[in-house]
Amino acid sequence: MCMVSDNVYGVGQRSESPYAGVVSIFADRTLRGEPLNIYGDGSQSRDFVHVDDAVQAVLAALARTSTTGPVCNIGTGVETSVVRLAKMLSHIMRPSAAPVFLPARVGDISRSVADVTLARRLLDYEAKVELRAGLKTLVVP
Repeated sequence: MCMVSDNVYGVGQRSESPYAGVVSIFADRTLRGEPLNIYGDGSQSRDFVHVDDAVQAVLAALARTSTTGPVCNIGTGVETSVVRLAKMLSHIMRPSAAPVFLPARVGDISRSVADVTLARRLLDYEAKVELRAGLKTLVVP
């Protein structure tokens, strides 16, 4: 069984979806020349995993002969701050895009990173798409 990060991103993700993550929202706003709204100081971190890596993990889990077993976290195991994500996207897509800092949202968690140790051991899982390379696929065919 896999537990995939809620910060999966990739080509075709719609920013207006109620399930949209910060990557698709930031990418869309950057392409439109709009500021990147950051709630709080931007130091909060997330584990951004490319959809190709998430799919590989799910396929590896499905290929297992046993249908029972522990739940594996799927992500990259790497924390990236929201400010760093904004800077990466701005650099890749539009150097002039600037963040706008807004009041922090009540209940927002400060850190989120997947412990992929079990997925490595049981599924031979390793995220292959580095964040910067994955972000480039959003705008460069």
